[in-house]
Amino acid sequence: MEIKVIIANAIGFIAFIISLIAFHKKEKKNIFKYTLISNTLSLIQYVFLNAYSGIATKIIAILRDLSMVKQEKYQLNLILELWEIL
Repeated sequence: MEIKVIIANAIGFIAFIISLIAFHKKEKKNIFKYTLISNTLSLIQYVFLNAYSGIATKIIAILRDLSMVKQEKYQLNLILELWEIL
């Protein structure tokens, strides 16, 4: 087995553990913070595996998590920022 695959599997396992922790949090903001970390690690895993469809879905998930974390404080500003990016 290649070293890249071993590293990718290790990162994926860590991401899985963090996602399990996320679902045990009580506050919505903490849930999305942990899922943001988990999705970022999964993105890195997919980069190691050259899984382009996985990369695309994780980028969308990360943008969703970022919008949920910042939604309470900067709801309108974030929508405008995302609109400018698109």
